[in-house]
Amino acid sequence: MLITPKYVSLDTATLGRLAKDFWSGREQRRSEAQHFIDELSELNVCIILSLTHLRELFRHECDQIVRDRFAFLARLPMIAWPRPYDRSWFTGAMTDIGAAELHSFVHDGVRELAAIRDRVRENIWETGVGSDMFVADNEVWEPFIHQCRESLEKDRYVVSFSRTDPSGVNGRTIGEIKQEILVAPTDLDQCARRLAGDLAKQVRSSGDKNIKDVDQQALDFAIQTRNRVRAMLDRGEEFTSQVCEHFGVPECLANDDMTLGELGELGTLTEKLNVIGRNLRPPVEVNLLDVPPESLPMLTFDRALHQIQQSADRVAGSDLGDASFACLSMYADATEVDKRTAEYLNRVQRSGSPITHLIGPLFKTTEPSMLLPRIREALEESGR
Repeated sequence: MLITPKYVSLDTATLGRLAKDFWSGREQRRSEAQHFIDELSELNVCIILSLTHLRELFRHECDQIVRDRFAFLARLPMIAWPRPYDRSWFTGAMTDIGAAELHSFVHDGVRELAAIRDRVRENIWETGVGSDMFVADNEVWEPFIHQCRESLEKDRYVVSFSRTDPSGVNGRTIGEIKQEILVAPTDLDQCARRLAGDLAKQVRSSGDKNIKDVDQQALDFAIQTRNRVRAMLDRGEEFTSQVCEHFGVPECLANDDMTLGELGELGTLTEKLNVIGRNLRPPVEVNLLDVPPESLPMLTFDRALHQIQQSADRVAGSDLGDASFACLSMYADATEVDKRTAEYLNRVQRSGSPITHLIGPLFKTTEPSMLLPRIREALEESGR
C-alpha cells in the first residue's frame, strides 16, 4: 500500500527548543526530543523546512546554538521543503510557491483560487532526509548562515518603516494631496527634516524595539523621499500619473478618492508580481490588469495578513517570517503558529477574505508535551 507523507510546518521557536532539548545535559529532555523524532517516523510526517525556517533558525548570534540546531535538523528522518521554481537543490521560499501560482494563472490558464492552490499543491514539495541536506562540511552553509544573520536587521527595518504614517499621509486621498502639491521645491528640505523626525518618533513608538540607528535610518528615508518628490515636481506632470508610475500601478485603477496608502498597497502587490514574473519560464511582464488583486492565493493571503499586522500596537521583525509560516497553512497538512500569528489568522478568517476557506488546520502549543498530540489532532482534522 502506498503511504502518502504528511507535511507539517512547525514554528521556529519550537524547532529551536527541540534542538536545545536534543543536546541538553539533562537525560529526560534528550529522551523526550528523541521520542519526538521517533514518532515522526511512525506518523510518516515530513517536517517542512522552508527558506524562512532556516533563516530564522540560523540567524542566532551564538555559534554553538546554530551548530546544535544544524546537527538536530540532520537527525530528522523526513523533511520537506518548497520546490524551487528553478529546480535548484536548495530549499525554496514563499516566492517559489508564488511563482508556481503565477505560472498556473498565466501559462496554464487556471483562474479560481482553490483550483490554483490545488494545482500547485500537487507538485510543490521536495522531500528527503535530514542527514542528506544538513552536511556539516558543505561549503554552502557557512556563507548562508552569515547571510541569515545579516538579514535580521533588514527585516526589522522593513517592518518598522513600512508601518509608519508620518502626518497621516497614507490616510489622505489623492485628491487632497493634489491640492497641496504646489509646495515649492525650496521647502522640501524643511519637509524632509520634519518627515525624519516624525518617522523616528513613530518607529520608536510602534516599530521593532531592536532596530538600530533609528535617527539615521529615518533621515536616510526622508532624504530619499525628498529626492523622489523633487524629481516629480521638476517633471511638471500631473500628480496622479506620476504617483501611479512610481508605484507601477495602471492609472485607470486610481482615482481622487483613493488614499495614498491604498495606492501604495497596490504598488507593493505590483512589485511582487514583477519580481515573480521575471523569473517564470518563460518570463512575463504583468500588472494588476493582467493579474488583478486577489487572483493568487499566496499574494491574497499575504496582503490580508499584512493589513492586520500593520494595525497592531507594535510590529516586530519576526512579522515577515510569521506571515510566511501562516501562508504555508494553505499547502501544509498541519501548521503550528505562535499566539500572535494565531490571533491575526483568526481575524483574517473573520474578515471574509476569499482566502479563508483555503487555510488548513492550525495549532499552537504552550507545553512541549502537547506537541505530538496537537500534531495528531491537526492531521486528523485535515483528513490525513
